[in-house]
Amino acid sequence: MRMEALMLSTTVQKVIFRKYLGLHFFEVMVACIGPKDLAKREDFSLSGLLKIELSYCAFASRASRRAPSKTTEEEKEQAQIIEEALKSVILLKRYPKSQIDMRVQVICEGLAETTTMAAIVTACGLAAADAGLDMYGVVIGGMGQRN
Repeated sequence: MRMEALMLSTTVQKVIFRKYLGLHFFEVMVACIGPKDLAKREDFSLSGLLKIELSYCAFASRASRRAPSKTTEEEKEQAQIIEEALKSVILLKRYPKSQIDMRVQVICEGLAETTTMAAIVTACGLAAADAGLDMYGVVIGGMGQRN
Protein backbone atom coordinates (compact mmCIF):
# COMPACT_ATOMS: atom_id res chain seq x y z
CA MET A 1 0.00 0.00 0.00
CA ARG A 2 1.49 3.31 -1.08
CA MET A 3 1.05 6.37 1.15
CA GLU A 4 1.79 9.95 0.21
CA ALA A 5 2.36 12.83 2.60
CA LEU A 6 1.85 16.53 1.98
CA MET A 7 3.84 18.77 4.28
CA LEU A 8 3.60 22.52 3.87
CA SER A 9 5.40 25.10 5.94
CA THR A 10 4.78 28.83 5.97
CA THR A 11 5.99 31.71 8.09
CA VAL A 12 3.04 33.59 9.56
CA GLN A 13 5.12 36.15 11.45
CA LYS A 14 8.73 36.29 12.53
CA VAL A 15 8.18 33.81 15.35
CA ILE A 16 5.16 31.76 14.26
CA PHE A 17 5.55 28.75 11.99
CA ARG A 18 2.80 26.45 10.81
CA LYS A 19 3.23 22.90 9.71
CA TYR A 20 0.41 21.24 7.78
CA LEU A 21 0.59 17.49 7.47
CA GLY A 22 -1.99 15.64 5.41
CA LEU A 23 -1.70 11.91 4.88
CA HIS A 24 -4.81 10.27 3.41
CA PHE A 25 -6.79 9.91 6.63
CA PHE A 26 -5.71 12.75 8.90
CA GLU A 27 -4.84 16.42 8.85
CA VAL A 28 -2.92 18.32 11.54
CA MET A 29 -1.78 21.95 11.77
CA VAL A 30 0.90 23.12 14.24
CA ALA A 31 2.00 26.66 15.09
CA CYS A 32 5.34 27.04 16.88
CA ILE A 33 5.47 30.36 18.74
CA GLY A 34 8.66 31.48 20.40
CA PRO A 35 11.01 31.47 22.06
CA LYS A 36 9.53 34.42 23.91
CA ASP A 37 10.15 35.92 27.36
CA LEU A 38 8.27 34.37 30.26
CA ALA A 39 5.24 36.38 31.32
CA LYS A 40 5.93 36.20 35.07
CA ARG A 41 9.23 36.90 36.80
CA GLU A 42 8.67 34.16 39.40
CA ASP A 43 8.70 31.53 36.62
CA PHE A 44 12.49 31.96 36.25
CA SER A 45 14.20 28.88 34.93
CA LEU A 46 17.67 28.21 33.56
CA SER A 47 16.15 26.05 30.86
CA GLY A 48 13.32 27.03 28.59
CA LEU A 49 9.69 26.12 29.10
CA LEU A 50 7.71 24.14 26.50
CA LYS A 51 3.93 24.32 26.43
CA ILE A 52 1.71 22.26 24.16
CA GLU A 53 -1.87 23.28 23.47
CA LEU A 54 -3.85 20.57 21.67
CA SER A 55 -7.36 20.89 20.33
CA TYR A 56 -9.57 19.03 17.90
CA CYS A 57 -11.95 20.65 15.44
CA ALA A 58 -15.61 19.92 16.12
CA PHE A 59 -15.78 18.03 12.82
CA ALA A 60 -12.44 16.17 13.26
CA SER A 61 -13.95 12.88 14.39
CA ARG A 62 -15.44 10.57 11.81
CA ALA A 63 -17.79 9.01 14.35
CA SER A 64 -19.29 11.99 16.19
CA ARG A 65 -18.98 15.74 16.59
CA ARG A 66 -16.99 17.17 19.50
CA ALA A 67 -18.21 19.89 21.81
CA PRO A 68 -16.44 23.11 20.79
CA SER A 69 -13.95 24.80 23.14
CA LYS A 70 -13.98 22.04 25.77
CA THR A 71 -10.63 20.42 26.50
CA THR A 72 -11.07 16.77 27.35
CA GLU A 73 -8.87 14.59 29.56
CA GLU A 74 -7.80 12.69 26.45
CA GLU A 75 -6.51 15.90 24.85
CA LYS A 76 -4.60 16.78 28.03
CA GLU A 77 -2.99 13.32 28.10
CA GLN A 78 -2.04 13.55 24.45
CA ALA A 79 -0.55 17.03 24.98
CA GLN A 80 1.56 15.63 27.82
CA ILE A 81 2.83 12.79 25.62
CA ILE A 82 3.77 15.25 22.88
CA GLU A 83 5.48 17.54 25.39
CA GLU A 84 7.58 14.66 26.75
CA ALA A 85 8.60 13.62 23.23
CA LEU A 86 9.64 17.14 22.27
CA LYS A 87 11.41 17.99 25.55
CA SER A 88 13.83 15.16 24.91
CA VAL A 89 14.80 16.59 21.52
CA ILE A 90 14.65 20.40 21.82
CA LEU A 91 17.68 21.97 23.55
CA LEU A 92 15.66 23.93 26.12
CA LYS A 93 18.83 24.92 28.02
CA ARG A 94 19.67 27.24 25.15
CA TYR A 95 16.52 29.25 25.87
CA PRO A 96 16.81 30.41 29.51
CA LYS A 97 13.93 32.52 30.85
CA SER A 98 12.00 31.76 27.65
CA GLN A 99 8.87 29.91 26.67
CA ILE A 100 8.10 28.01 23.48
CA ASP A 101 4.42 27.46 22.70
CA MET A 102 3.17 24.87 20.24
CA ARG A 103 -0.47 25.03 19.27
CA VAL A 104 -1.76 21.86 17.63
CA GLN A 105 -5.06 21.76 15.76
CA VAL A 106 -6.32 18.38 14.57
CA ILE A 107 -8.48 19.04 11.53
CA CYS A 108 -9.29 15.42 10.70
CA GLU A 109 -8.56 12.39 12.90
CA GLY A 110 -7.00 9.22 11.60
CA LEU A 111 -8.77 5.89 11.60
CA ALA A 112 -7.03 5.01 14.88
CA GLU A 113 -5.64 7.04 17.78
CA THR A 114 -2.12 5.83 16.97
CA THR A 115 -2.19 7.28 13.45
CA THR A 116 -3.41 10.62 14.77
CA MET A 117 -0.73 10.73 17.49
CA ALA A 118 1.98 9.79 14.97
CA ALA A 119 0.86 12.64 12.71
CA ILE A 120 0.78 15.12 15.61
CA VAL A 121 4.27 14.18 16.85
CA THR A 122 5.71 14.33 13.32
CA ALA A 123 4.10 17.70 12.57
CA CYS A 124 5.34 19.14 15.90
CA GLY A 125 8.87 17.94 15.19
CA LEU A 126 8.81 19.44 11.70
CA ALA A 127 7.39 22.74 12.98
CA ALA A 128 10.09 22.99 15.67
CA ALA A 129 12.82 22.27 13.12
CA ASP A 130 11.33 24.74 10.66
CA ALA A 131 11.15 27.40 13.38
CA GLY A 132 14.91 27.08 13.76
CA LEU A 133 14.90 25.76 17.33
CA ASP A 134 18.12 24.12 18.46
CA MET A 135 17.48 20.39 18.51
CA TYR A 136 19.35 17.10 18.86
CA GLY A 137 17.40 15.73 15.91
CA VAL A 138 13.95 15.69 14.34
CA VAL A 139 11.09 13.85 16.04
CA ILE A 140 9.19 11.42 13.85
CA GLY A 141 6.02 9.71 15.10
CA GLY A 142 5.46 6.07 14.30
CA MET A 143 2.82 3.41 14.77
CA GLY A 144 3.31 -0.11 15.98
CA GLN A 145 1.44 -2.99 14.44
CA ARG A 146 0.53 -6.19 16.24
CA ASN A 147 0.69 -9.51 14.49
